[in-house]
Amino acid sequence: MKKIGITLLSLAIILTLFLPTQLLANSSEKYLDENGIIQTQDHCIELAEDLTEWGTEDTTTWYIVKNDLTFNIRPNVKGNVHLILADNATLTANSGISVNANQSLTIYAQSTGTNM
Repeated sequence: MKKIGITLLSLAIILTLFLPTQLLANSSEKYLDENGIIQTQDHCIELAEDLTEWGTEDTTTWYIVKNDLTFNIRPNVKGNVHLILADNATLTANSGISVNANQSLTIYAQSTGTNM
């Protein structure tokens, strides 16, 4: 029985190592909606410079930018992508952001004032 437990634990650790970073980095984040009202969104994925495919076809995906990010390769939006720009963070897309027909990108601020 102990051998099975160790084997299952080892398998769980190995599988965790191979999960995409975006699946491990989900968090709950506050943002200002289109009316300036503070909302909370669960399951935000922290955006990283190596993630250039944003979202999945026919789904809604939430991302947050927590640090300064620069994309030299054009990110491609799939599905309905919502992006929260956290306080004191910037996003630079040197080649733009590709949003094709039937896809959407909505960008929100986390707050107003000097922290933006």
